Amino acid sequence: MGAHVSKKHLHCAMIDKDLNFNELHWATGLSKTTISKANKGGRCSMKTIKRMAAVLGVDANYLMDGLKNI
Repeated sequence: MGAHVSKKHLHCAMIDKDLNFNELHWATGLSKTTISKANKGGRCSMKTIKRMAAVLGVDANYLMDGLKNI
């Protein structure tokens, strides 16, 4: 089961790490389609969210949009 990604938190974490979406794609090994879906606040698997969080240096819960996961 997955969760919706918080666009705001994803963008903040990327700014803090000075990464653009292409760099996040390469650093995580995730497809550009998956990164695009996350960028739009779409639902991603927990494995995907954890992978992005690890690269961005944040907790996976930070990247999840709590309001859409209830």
